[in-house]
Amino acid sequence: MKIAKYIFIPVFFSLIISGCASSVPKQEVEIALPVEKNIAPVDSSKESQIHDSVSTTQEVISKEKPEILALPIPPQTDTVPTIQKTPNPFLDIQKIAAESFAYAQTLYSEGNIDSAIHFLETFSMLDPLWKSWMTHVNEDIEKFKNAINQEAEKYKTLSIAIINEMATSGDYGTICKLADSLIALAPNDSLKVFAENKKQQAFQKTFSKVKDEMKKIENQAKQSGDFQKADSLASRLQMRYRDFSDTLKLNEWINSIKQIADLQNNDKDYWVKNNPEEHLQKAKELNANGKIEQALEILNKLVSSPLREKALEEKNLIGKAFCKNARQKTASFYTKALKQKNNDEKKKLINQAIENLSSCIEKFESLEEAKQAETDKKILLEELNK
Repeated sequence: MKIAKYIFIPVFFSLIISGCASSVPKQEVEIALPVEKNIAPVDSSKESQIHDSVSTTQEVISKEKPEILALPIPPQTDTVPTIQKTPNPFLDIQKIAAESFAYAQTLYSEGNIDSAIHFLETFSMLDPLWKSWMTHVNEDIEKFKNAINQEAEKYKTLSIAIINEMATSGDYGTICKLADSLIALAPNDSLKVFAENKKQQAFQKTFSKVKDEMKKIENQAKQSGDFQKADSLASRLQMRYRDFSDTLKLNEWINSIKQIADLQNNDKDYWVKNNPEEHLQKAKELNANGKIEQALEILNKLVSSPLREKALEEKNLIGKAFCKNARQKTASFYTKALKQKNNDEKKKLINQAIENLSSCIEKFESLEEAKQAETDKKILLEELNK
């Protein structure tokens, strides 16, 4: 094969770089390559054949090769261009290679074998360039990892503070502030998840702690009969755990203690002259005869007597039975309401169901049954507003 002259061509690499990231500034790579005099140009009538060959090759590549993370293409200048589309060198380079092989195959099929060989020999320049890319990749990976480590140092103080607060059963509000401060710094995803998880753990832990303290205050008041002290302790508890005031309905709980404390003050002298046993028996008889209001009035009075625990037990029994009956009636009203074709009649029955529940909630708000009635009431109100 005779070689007549050498020319400078910026062929293959400009094509590769433009295929991977069109927004990266192009830079010509001048390499002297031997070119045969009689290289024939591609016949324009064969363009459709090239296109079909490229498409077939690309389909094979797509089936055989899975997509992988894109390799970063180093910018050719100090200014990093704006990338409009995420490049994927694994696919983009294969696409250009497929087009090149198809082009060489077309040259070969037309009998331009020398031209096909010389065109394919341009691939020899890929080896040093690929090594240069890999060097750049490794340098960038190292740089990015160092950046992560530097960021981690900024978050280290807050992370340790959160861990220490959790280990010492710290205040929920304090842990929330620390966690929110950490999240506000916009760390990586793992640190955000860490902060959110610690907030949830602190909430659950403090929630259980508050419930235990509430139960302790109630038990002490029942045993000592000193509901004024219980009222004071309950108010302090609410001040310490304001974040849980709504969740645990601390206002309603404190009000129930205040009511008992007020009754205790008003009836303090009453039991010096009256027999609490007789009053307790009278309350039971009234309840048995369906006179709940009168029975509750006596039992509330008995709370300030030496029989306060028995009075509270009897009151709770009445409340549970009353609320259970109210919920059963509510279910009956609601079932009838669903069968009504007349919308006004339906709403009337739902309102009656709500009234039953409201009576239970108002009289026995501290009972678990009253809380269940509250949930039922919300459902009925939603149905009523449809």
